[in-house]
Parts: sequence; structure tokens; C-alpha cells
Amino acid sequence: MATYFRLTDVARQFTDASGNPYSGGKLYTYTAGTTSAKTSYKDSGGLAANTNPIVLDSAGRIPYEVWGTTGAYKLKLDTSADVAVWTRDDITGVNDSAASVGGEWVTSALTPAYISSTSFSLPGDQTAVFHADRRLKIVDSSGTDYATIITSIYTSLTTITVLVDGSGVLDAGMNSASTVSFSILSTVNTSLPFLFKKTAFSAQLTTALTVAQAGHRLISGNDDAGTSLQYDHGNNYDAVTNFDYTVPSTGAYLFINAVVFNTSASISDGELIYASIHVDGAEAAATNIAMGVAQAGFRVQCVLLAELTAAQVVTAKIYHTEETGTVQLSTASFFTGRRIA
Repeated sequence: MATYFRLTDVARQFTDASGNPYSGGKLYTYTAGTTSAKTSYKDSGGLAANTNPIVLDSAGRIPYEVWGTTGAYKLKLDTSADVAVWTRDDITGVNDSAASVGGEWVTSALTPAYISSTSFSLPGDQTAVFHADRRLKIVDSSGTDYATIITSIYTSLTTITVLVDGSGVLDAGMNSASTVSFSILSTVNTSLPFLFKKTAFSAQLTTALTVAQAGHRLISGNDDAGTSLQYDHGNNYDAVTNFDYTVPSTGAYLFINAVVFNTSASISDGELIYASIHVDGAEAAATNIAMGVAQAGFRVQCVLLAELTAAQVVTAKIYHTEETGTVQLSTASFFTGRRIA
């Protein structure tokens, strides 16, 4: 015996941005991820099928109840003049077991298409559900990966870029239905009072470095002599763009830029070790040590807590201002960042 699940609220009303009802609007029901019509019903027993599209009344309300069968639907709303208003995909009925809610995850019925080790696409506009910072569980040829959405962009498809936990990468084994699950909790209007995000990135020198000239930039793609510096960096720290960190999404971020002396260093009069953090090229935070002797293990550290917007570029720099002197820096020199809200 078939089981039916409620798809929409009773007498739900649809209006435009000005509050005007979509009188005579048309609500189409399809199988999720397709343009194949899928029948909905006026009652919980499936005795009477709705028309497809369902035509809204003069108040923009659905004139009947809307019940669906097992499995996800795609809903599409057009005006009475057949102008598209919106499309909502991967909609499952209330208490439909096909939603596959297991613990913290909801399995999507959509079929992803592998693009690269950090990206894939989904059919239709899925940006409302698959939004930046939402957590994903992805099954592919290598097993199960967990990832955080960095960007979600809709054109003709929704292209999703992710940061995979640890050293994991995506592969083409994800190209089948029900391989992608999203977290029950969303970061948009979340019910959590405060949510720490996954560490955005970290970078650390892989070998000790001797600063031998003024203006030496420790955390950057090249030192002042043009020598490439080597770092052990995380997945979301872009080694291509001169080791600058590009903010993936708007929010509050905490950054730490630090350098540790692995041997005692003489800091002469007028000599300076200077740590700073720049946002879009402008210095946002800085600290320094000048004159005297720095003991082994001594740290110069700069901290920045700031509200940043997507695409802003954050760079850490450490300077040694003595033209002829040298200061040996430790492999503990590092630059880290975390989105905290």
C-alpha cells in the first residue's frame, strides 16, 4: 500500500516581493533533479490527484492540500503569464523515510557531478540548501569524506566548492544519487547560540630561516632576494597567490601571525623585528621587539580579530629592519586563521 506525505502547508499563500498574491500562479511538481512531472495528491490516501500545474486561487493560495509519494520532488512556481518565479529542488514530504535522515545528516536525492578534487555540481538552483559554511558528508571511491562548503554558485547548475577535512579529496566515485548528505543544522539563522567554524588555514615554515636583510617578509611567496620560501600549509591556504589568504565568506575571523627565535638573537639599537597582519594591503594589526637580546624560544606575535567580507585578502608579514645583521627564526614561525562567527 502506498504511503503519502504532506508536501506543503495547507492553503499556503504565494506573494511577490511587494506582498501581492500570485493570482492564477502555477505550481508544477517534478521528480527531484529532473523536468519529469511527478503527481501530487489532494488527500493523504492518494484518492484524488492534483492537476499539474496546480493553479493558485485569486489570493495566491493553493486551493487543495498537496500530498506526495515516497521520494523527493522539485517544485516550480510560475506566474499566471508563465513567467518563472522560483524553483525548489530536493523537497521531501513530512516524515518521508526517503529523506534518509540519519543522525546529523540528511541524504540528498540529487545526483552530483564531479568537477575536481574540491568541487562538484548539482542540477538546478540548490544554493538555498547547499550554502557556504554548511557541512557535507560525501561518499566516493575512497570512502566517506567530510567537507565544508566554501562557495555555492548557481548559473545553469549549482557549482559547489568545498574544503575537505584532513588530506581528503573528492573523486568521480561520487557521481551517483544519494552520495551527498548535508548537515541537519544550517549556519544560516542557526539555532546554535554561537558556532565555531573549522580552522580556515594554517601555514608554517618547513625549514629554519635566517633573516639577512631589511624588509624580509617571512610569510609571503618570496623573500626580498627572490628566493621561494617553503611552507607546510592547509587546504584552504592559497600557495598560488603569493601565500595570501582570501576570505571565502563574510564573518568574524581570528588571525595569529607569530615568529619564534630558535637561538638567542642580538637585537641591536635601532634594529627591529616586526610582525604584522594586512587586510587588502593595509596594515590592520602589528607588534614588534626592538633593542636588547631575545632568548631562544622568544615569540613575537600579532593577533587580529576582525569582521571581514568575502574576497578580502589577508597577509601576514614579518620584517627585520637591520640592513646587515642576521636573526635566525624557528620553524615555529606560523600564520593561522579561523572563522569564529
